[in-house]
Amino acid sequence: MSDIEKKTPLEADWAEAHEIKVKEAQGTFIPPTKEEEAAVIRKLDWRLLPLVFILYTLSVLDRSNLGNAKLAGLEKSVDLGGTRYEWLGTVFYIAYILSQWLQMGWKQFKPHVWCSAVVLIWGFIASIQATVSTWGGLMACRAFLGMAEAAYGPGVPLYLTYFYPRDKVGFRHGVFIAGAAMANAYGSVLAYGITQITGSLPPWKILFLIEGLPTCAFAVVAWFFLPDGIREAKFLNEREQAVALHFVARNQRLDVGKEHGLRFKEVLEGLRDPKSFVPGLMYFGWWVKLSSPCFNEC
Repeated sequence: MSDIEKKTPLEADWAEAHEIKVKEAQGTFIPPTKEEEAAVIRKLDWRLLPLVFILYTLSVLDRSNLGNAKLAGLEKSVDLGGTRYEWLGTVFYIAYILSQWLQMGWKQFKPHVWCSAVVLIWGFIASIQATVSTWGGLMACRAFLGMAEAAYGPGVPLYLTYFYPRDKVGFRHGVFIAGAAMANAYGSVLAYGITQITGSLPPWKILFLIEGLPTCAFAVVAWFFLPDGIREAKFLNEREQAVALHFVARNQRLDVGKEHGLRFKEVLEGLRDPKSFVPGLMYFGWWVKLSSPCFNEC
């Protein structure tokens, strides 16, 4: 077994990308043409983007169905008087923001294992909201849901860098984020249809179950169809994998042998870069404030 085969998928990709750079410098590797690169990127797009897009759509759907559940009779079963309902939304985002560090799991573990586990957890939490009978229980569910979803969404841009060159990641990230718009577009219509179902369970419970259980099913899809790296992408042939490794390594620093682990030097570099926090401060400090009911009504 070669040294590359003994490595984890990400380590193997970075090590082989380094080897390709060396071979190119020596003239023993034929650089890909623009047409070859475009063909490989199309293959990656068709395999990766639909899955991360759908998962993010489910994520937004599971976090935003609280209002629809309230309209479907949640407050008749759970006391949401005073500011209790507002706190259900607030505790989710507090947990979501404080749990951003969990995105490191995309690098510390095999992506298909991490992603499927996280999706299964948040799908389970979203579903068991149908069993709560107290405000405290619902608060706990919303907090854990925020933690689980923070382990998925913020790490997807990092995951995409495993497969795309730097200049191509931004557009793919935009496609991924568009899953939120899709969820908002059909979420209310879907909720309305679900709440028209009559049965032994209250409509709000049916809503949580129907929107939460499919997420658990997609955890299985992620397990089998989400590749861990370029060498693990079986839908690419050997030359296509080499082309992908070549353009991923372009204009990027390859720290071969140091692919895993937290390096505080790089953390400090990120903190010193205004682009790391200024957009977030603008978003949470201004746009979220504009959309806040309190800002509009108080």
